[in-house]
Amino acid sequence: MADPDHAEQYFRRYLETGQPTDAERADVEVRIAQMQALRARQHDITMTLPPTMDAMTADAAALFASGQEMFRRRRYRPAFQAFSAAAAAFQAVDIEVPELVYNLAVTAERLEQLDDAADYYAEYLRQRPHDPEADAMRAHIEQLRNRRRR
Repeated sequence: MADPDHAEQYFRRYLETGQPTDAERADVEVRIAQMQALRARQHDITMTLPPTMDAMTADAAALFASGQEMFRRRRYRPAFQAFSAAAAAFQAVDIEVPELVYNLAVTAERLEQLDDAADYYAEYLRQRPHDPEADAMRAHIEQLRNRRRR
């Protein structure tokens, strides 16, 4: 149910306390590997905060983390709201957080808010002009804008 951490815990508990057959054990070990792969993919979907959180307010960081958790659960509307609130909190203390802007872009895209997604991606590139994926992101922005026009 899009919660690989808990799934892996339950699978491991079953292996430790249950009495699985060899075939069941092999199946569960495959499922654990799948949960680990899913967790890695989910992590790659949004960006995490940079390591210098000391300059950021605790409230803004908590909102950012909440947005990430909602996104992982595929609850995109609450994720967008949390990311937006985090952006406002960071803006209040005059801190730019490109990772947050990127997450707003990805979430807006999931919500089919294509204009907003394109604008957030563009803002991300303004903040991170030398991102290694900048050219691909510019092409993606153009695709989003073209999709909206159709």
